[in-house]
Parts: sequence; C-alpha cells; structure tokens
Amino acid sequence: MKTTSLIEIHCHTHEHSPCSEITACDLIVRAIDKGLNGVVLTDHHYIWRDDELHELREKSRCQNGFAVLTGQEVTTRDFNDVLVYGAKESFPYGVSLSSIRSQAPEAAIVWAHPYRGIKRPGPDQLFTPEFDAIEIFNRNHRLSQNVFAYKEWLTWGFVATSGTDVHDEVIGVFPCEFENTIESISDFTGAIKNGRCRPYTKTLRLPT
Repeated sequence: MKTTSLIEIHCHTHEHSPCSEITACDLIVRAIDKGLNGVVLTDHHYIWRDDELHELREKSRCQNGFAVLTGQEVTTRDFNDVLVYGAKESFPYGVSLSSIRSQAPEAAIVWAHPYRGIKRPGPDQLFTPEFDAIEIFNRNHRLSQNVFAYKEWLTWGFVATSGTDVHDEVIGVFPCEFENTIESISDFTGAIKNGRCRPYTKTLRLPT
C-alpha cells in the first residue's frame, strides 16, 4: 500500500509570531490529536533551531514518525508573503523573491495565500521560475477564493499546496498531502520541488 503523509505546512506560533495565539507545543499536540503526520513551523522571518525543535518534541511527547520541521514566512517586496522551506538563514522583511532564490537555491519556495482578498494572479505570476508551488487553499481565503484557486489549479496544472495558516487552536483544516513519508526537511523540500504533494481537498465541497 502506498504511504502518504498529511502535514500542516503553514503554522505560526506564539513564541515567534506576534499574530499567533497558540504555543508551539500546544500546536503539535493538537496536530497529533487530529491524526496528522507532522507540522512545519513557519513563523515570520524566523527559523527554529535544532535544539528548540528537539525540546518541542520532548515537551509534546512526539512519537517516532511525527515530523516537527521548520521553515519561515517571508514578506517580500514583490510577491508579498512566501513560505521558504530548507533555507539555512532567515530572511529580512522586504527582500526580493529573486534574492531568496539566489541565496537559497536548495530551498522550496511556496507563494502564500495568493488568492486572498481581490488578488487574482495570472499564469505569468503562477509560473514564476522562483516558485516551486502555489498555496491554493488557505483558512484565511474565503470559500469562493479557495474554489477559484482550485479551478485555476485544474486549468493550469502548477504544483499546488494547502495550508491551514494556523494562528490558534484550529488545526487540520487544510493540511498538505504528500506521496511519501516525510521525516526530514530534505524529504519535505524534495517532495515539493518534485511535485510529490497536493492540496487536501476533503474539507471543501469542490467542483469536479
């Protein structure tokens, strides 16, 4: 039987994102209770250290097989917010997308909530070479925006992800589905860069 993983890949914690009301430990515990296979902490312009992640695993009593990884959400000057996974350093506010890519060629870069509000990116933006994937489902999109993004994905066929964009106790609405087991950040970035992921659609009634 083919192994798949459901992972929350867009999460903010009270420790390192002022906009978040949930601690990292509580976030992890709730994700485990939801039956997810891992979380990626994407605080604003912050990468969790390995010792911090180890301490979180200890505090939340993670079992082997549950991934606790780190990325970062970066506000760029040209594409607003992007999720950066696998970079060795955090990036400052207002950096350009091309600078992120040139400084972190090994990273997976996902355009975060590009359909929020009145934004409707065109194919020239969706296929920007620096992006490895586009986040089409987000808890902070309206239903109509998620549905529109879903139709765009079906039309254009770009690599897509989903993210609950956790800021509180609500977890597991839009995890991302991966084709294989994710144990490390290299597993994770490799899966995104090779298109071995897809948005989780079971929480929405979507057109076929």
